Amino acid sequence: MSRGRTNAKILLAFLLFFLWSSCSTKKPSVTLYVDGHIYTCDSNFRIVESIAVANGKILAAGFNKEIQLMFPDADTIIALNGATVYPGLQDAHGHFYALGRLESRLNCKGVSSWDSVISLVTQFAKTNPKGWILGRGWDQSLFQNKSFPNNKKLNQLFPKRPVLLRRVDGHAAIANQAALDLAGITLDTKIEGGEVEVLDQQLTGFLVDNAVDRIMEAIPLESNEQVAQYLLKAQELCLNVGLTSITDAGLSPQVLKVADSLYQSGKLKIRLNAMISATPAGLEFAKTYGPIEKERFRVKSFKIYGDGALGSRGALLKRPYCDRKDHSGLLLTPIDSILKYCKWAYQHDYQICTHAIGDSANRLLLDIYSEFTADKDLRWRIEHAQIVNPSDIALFGRYNVIPSVQPTHATSDMRWAEDRLCEERMPGAYAYQSLMRSLGWIALGTDFPIEDYDPKYTFFAAVYRKNLQGDTFLPNESLAKKETLMGMTSWAARAQFAEHKIGSLAPGMDADFIILSDDWFSINAEDVLKSYVNEVYIQGVRIK
Repeated sequence: MSRGRTNAKILLAFLLFFLWSSCSTKKPSVTLYVDGHIYTCDSNFRIVESIAVANGKILAAGFNKEIQLMFPDADTIIALNGATVYPGLQDAHGHFYALGRLESRLNCKGVSSWDSVISLVTQFAKTNPKGWILGRGWDQSLFQNKSFPNNKKLNQLFPKRPVLLRRVDGHAAIANQAALDLAGITLDTKIEGGEVEVLDQQLTGFLVDNAVDRIMEAIPLESNEQVAQYLLKAQELCLNVGLTSITDAGLSPQVLKVADSLYQSGKLKIRLNAMISATPAGLEFAKTYGPIEKERFRVKSFKIYGDGALGSRGALLKRPYCDRKDHSGLLLTPIDSILKYCKWAYQHDYQICTHAIGDSANRLLLDIYSEFTADKDLRWRIEHAQIVNPSDIALFGRYNVIPSVQPTHATSDMRWAEDRLCEERMPGAYAYQSLMRSLGWIALGTDFPIEDYDPKYTFFAAVYRKNLQGDTFLPNESLAKKETLMGMTSWAARAQFAEHKIGSLAPGMDADFIILSDDWFSINAEDVLKSYVNEVYIQGVRIK
């Protein structure tokens, strides 16, 4: 490193230190973290040995001698002994509240038969004898016959108690007759953007997309105390795996208000960038209370559902499904409603973040967005962008649209994706490298609790494009290790307008960082899955 560059960095550190010192009568306490392997994830992707922290900010990042020369009178020196440090990891698309709530509901994830699901429901009902039986996680692709189930056994076991079991993606569900009755769903019910399955003049209980929402409306709301409990549980889980910032893809006004109170009381410490669910109540909340831009809590975006999910055949495709020739998916939100939210957001400086999985839904959203974003840095996002026609990928860059993707979806869906799409539509499927090249950057998340919330699985899936059994899927669309870590730190911050505050360990940034057991860049794929997080810091304070 040249003497000029070193002197410039020392001057910057001293200026920051002087500014913070002048704002307080008490001299800031300086802590040095030395002798580490520290990924700054700054614009130059520097890897350094030491960082200096004061008042929750990074003062400087560099080599040991350089940093110790800058701060010879540091109050505390912590030896990292060669440990790896990353900026606090971020999930650019998860369901924070739903993760905490799942702890109180039946988790059917990974179950290999519908009979086994029924057995779990029966056990759950014994220990939870009152109210609705609510569960999530079943996946018919794991069943031997691969067929969607029905509600016959649930009707026999629970003739009066309502049961709703949502598929792993949340876009389909099985409801028993008691639940259907409470929601007013009959043989004649038609729901725009949803399906109510009827076979032999009987309701099977199988519901897709907006039909699931009709059932959800019949479920009593949780109390504010329960909401707070779920949020705090989610925080515990996320911090334990090194997540310091979460973007929650769609919250109700009730949850947003409870979260705000928890930040005011200091109980919520993790950073939360919350999308408002695009409903009439959500829009009214934005008009009345928004935008919210606090130290660790941001509410300045809307989550819209464009289409459904590929697994339940709700994703909107340009041509019919290969395994259902009479069906091309569902548009969940009418175009005029999408435009209404886009126009309001544009006028009031809000982000629009739209769920789009199928190639038709992605093209529709790109066309709508182009009327607003083509020449402006609005950072409107398409969530998932799973199936994009190759000719449409360039439009992400042309229209300044952020692809917000979840690498573990690719390795979870690989068993059956081609059955839905046919071989000729696989180019453009889960095309994360192509999408990243189009815009120049990409935001990475998990969509938990659909997928595991631990970010090491995101890194593993993005880089190696393998499932846990070692099978590889479309490896030409893998991301490089550097691109992946940036997508989980600096670029994820950029996707929520926070790149000047979090996401890197450059001078002036908040001191959010984690200390890991291993460096994901220097170990093999299998060892990435064995790694863990030792310590977590937010604004220089150890949280874990």
